[in-house]
Amino acid sequence: MNYVEQMIERGPRQGLREGRQEGLHAGRREGELRGQVRTIERLLVCGVPWSTIEAATGIGEDAFRNLKRQLDGMDDGAAPVVGSRNSGV
Repeated sequence: MNYVEQMIERGPRQGLREGRQEGLHAGRREGELRGQVRTIERLLVCGVPWSTIEAATGIGEDAFRNLKRQLDGMDDGAAPVVGSRNSGV
């Protein structure tokens, strides 16, 4: 088998591997974000003030709302904008 044939054969496998890695990374990141939202929601239920929540998590009230909107978009099948300037994370 010559070099070109080897590259043609290897191409789909490499693409699948890269796609799997991207999917795993996105899934982990989504799980981390959902955990942060859950924690903040629990702290709010316990009556913890936003100043304390922000000091502990680094996530303020506006960023929290944006994060929840992004996660809701993920549930709807929309592409997330995780880690953007406006996400607060």
